[in-house]
Amino acid sequence: MKKNMLLLSLLCNFPLLLSAQTNVEKGLQSINRSSAEAAINFLASDELQGREAGFHGSRVTSEYIVSLLQWMGVSPLADSYFQPFDAYRKERQKKGRLEVHPDSIAKLKQEVHQKLSMRNVLGMIPGKNTKEYVIVGAHFDHLGIDPALDGDQIYNGADDNASGVSAVLQIARAFLASGQQPERNVIFAF
Repeated sequence: MKKNMLLLSLLCNFPLLLSAQTNVEKGLQSINRSSAEAAINFLASDELQGREAGFHGSRVTSEYIVSLLQWMGVSPLADSYFQPFDAYRKERQKKGRLEVHPDSIAKLKQEVHQKLSMRNVLGMIPGKNTKEYVIVGAHFDHLGIDPALDGDQIYNGADDNASGVSAVLQIARAFLASGQQPERNVIFAF
């Protein structure tokens, strides 16, 4: 009889227990291992060919990140989530890898062997104080493919930086799940 009364009391008070949950707790409960692993597994998959900056895998990755931001309800920072820019590199061989020449952009433009059109992804949750910003970011590109390697030639980059991108996406979702406007604008930069 006491068990039944206790169970009945818990069932009757369950809605009160849920409403007593703080906004922070709601946000934290939205963070979970399965969604983190799903993002990491996608980003580190062979199909993205190592996400080398300026190449197909990094473009697909940027589209993926934007689709998740849109699904969550994170606004673009400006008119678009994409912030395009060009990068220049002078290629030189060293142990089978291409490296970016350490000189300035101006000098590289004079000797450019490759121009890469790239883009960052920027989303934002508007804060109460619109003149202050917090930036949470991770880079989504990685090393790509090295044909000089024997065997597996793809640098998948699960720890560099698929896991970081996954963490930033989880943080964005937690802010939104809290149901509370942040004190400052929060920019999510990829």
